[in-house]
Amino acid sequence: MANFLLSFEISPHSEVENFVAAARRRGWAPWIASTKGIKYMVPERSLVGDFPGILEAEESLKASAAAARRNAEDDMELIKFVIVQFDVSRFSSDRRRHPTVKADAATAQE
Repeated sequence: MANFLLSFEISPHSEVENFVAAARRRGWAPWIASTKGIKYMVPERSLVGDFPGILEAEESLKASAAAARRNAEDDMELIKFVIVQFDVSRFSSDRRRHPTVKADAATAQE
């Protein structure tokens, strides 16, 4: 699997949340994880995902757009996009999720 960054523009803007929800069901995410497990939110109108190759990443994008169009309240259009494969990254964000500690079965039953 390879890492991909997607940047997109949706019209109308009110359908971005609908598109992101469809994309999340197809392998895209608004969070990128550090080597320490901390997840950082990517910039607006960007998503990241792991796919076997760029063709699969693009197929997932197109399927996400089609699904979002079916659920759209307004006529949704994917105006433009860029998908980039990456293996090295640097990032920062004002929104972070720290890894959670999962309780083992014995602790959960107490």
